[in-house]
Amino acid sequence: MRKHKIIIVFWIVLSLLLAHKVNAFQLPDTGQTTLYVSGDDGTYSINPMSFTDNADGTVTDNNTRLMWQQQDDGITHYFSSANTYCASLSIGGYGDWRVPTKRELVSIINYGNYNFAIDPYFLGPHNNYLSSTLSGSWAPGMVHYVGFKAGDVQASTNGPMYIRCVRDDQPPTSFIDNHDGTVTDSKTGLMWQQQDDGIMLLHIARVVLSVVIWIGVYQMSKSWSRYSMIR
Repeated sequence: MRKHKIIIVFWIVLSLLLAHKVNAFQLPDTGQTTLYVSGDDGTYSINPMSFTDNADGTVTDNNTRLMWQQQDDGITHYFSSANTYCASLSIGGYGDWRVPTKRELVSIINYGNYNFAIDPYFLGPHNNYLSSTLSGSWAPGMVHYVGFKAGDVQASTNGPMYIRCVRDDQPPTSFIDNHDGTVTDSKTGLMWQQQDDGIMLLHIARVVLSVVIWIGVYQMSKSWSRYSMIR
């Protein structure tokens, strides 16, 4: 019974340590729902693609927490001027827009759609969108871009191509002191403990884990002793 209590305490502590990851980045699903071959993407549905139309010209990816420009400007840009273009945007009242990386662009490809392989939340899609990711030594001076007609990744020298800017969805301070030992985040609706208890849970978790391991080794040694006696 004592061993069971220790194990329960260990899992409670571990859960507390991992709780902060609830709203963290999650790798979104590919969007493919049709099953072609057993075991392909259509077999599973893990972190389904999920977006929120913020009704201000932006779309938030609920998995990656990235905020996207909902509709590009319909003009192609060269890579050399891409950063300047994004930095000049003030969509949604934000001024920290940037050119997305190749992986960020790939994260919004919906392989369940074709021509265009993107969610309808994104308006006026075009085919090729520039990323900020440069090619490696295999193609020096080249920049990656993503084709949304079929959802492929290619490389080019400079463009010109379309740009869909992105920003990290880290809103300005929006915390409310409730004057009762709690703080409310008006953006997420979460209420937080204002001050921790000063105890290092990680250290406690390590101690509990050590105890659990010790108990396991002890039980194994007892079992081995019984086995040796039987023999």
